[in-house]
Amino acid sequence: MDIDWKVLLDLLQWLLTIAVALAVWLRKPGEEAGAAVTELTAEVRDAQAHVNARLATLEERVKHMPTSEELAELEGTVKAVGAQVEGLSEGLSSVRAQLNRIETYLLQQK
Repeated sequence: MDIDWKVLLDLLQWLLTIAVALAVWLRKPGEEAGAAVTELTAEVRDAQAHVNARLATLEERVKHMPTSEELAELEGTVKAVGAQVEGLSEGLSSVRAQLNRIETYLLQQK
């Protein structure tokens, strides 16, 4: 049995070329998927940075918000000030009446 080495090497060369072409062809979708994953990772990082910035802003605003106890104290203070204003209003109405009497008296004296 005489083996033709040239035919065998040609056949081996063709098989190797086909195997390399097939490997490159199969690898291309993997590279595209890898690029898509890289792009998606960058988008997720950007979104996460944006969310972190918004969260930091919210935390800063919450630090300065009054507590329910402080709001209750403020409500009591506002009610007390309102009561004082009502009392002053009643006092001013009596002063206004007295001033009207004085004005009327002075106008009649002329």
